[in-house]
Amino acid sequence: MTANQDTIISGCLCLSQLAFYGEQRTWNEAYSICVQHGGLLVSVNSSEMYDMMGDFSKGSPWKTATGINEPVWIGIHATDSQGQSLEWADCVPTTWTQWHPSEPKSPDIYQCAYLKSFTTNMWMDICSETKNFICENIDSGACSSPLVSCYEGEHSFPSNNSN
Repeated sequence: MTANQDTIISGCLCLSQLAFYGEQRTWNEAYSICVQHGGLLVSVNSSEMYDMMGDFSKGSPWKTATGINEPVWIGIHATDSQGQSLEWADCVPTTWTQWHPSEPKSPDIYQCAYLKSFTTNMWMDICSETKNFICENIDSGACSSPLVSCYEGEHSFPSNNSN
């Protein structure tokens, strides 16, 4: 499947350009698609980024258009088969996470992380499961026309959110 066959909705958040892919892929496929477009799976690596994503998505037309209530892959993954070491897609070790109280569980089996929605904690899953995903810092040409634009921290929503 080519990039123009994927559902891509772009915008920016906290100076990071994000692309939401509404077609489900495995974690490795999602990672490869992000890299093809000059980015990586999103790093939700601070409470500020986590809170901002949650606040930003509440009631926004972006959330509705992307189906962000569905689980989305993020950049955390295990770096060894025992799952003892976790890092972001950019190879930076995790120093901040927002795990669900029961996570991470069985890191030797569940080696990739996702968000159930922007308002819930991080969960681990088998990397071969398929989910929607979010890329960050992608090439601007990889996205269709932006649904949301940011100007010095302000969010601007166009009246027509069709692509």
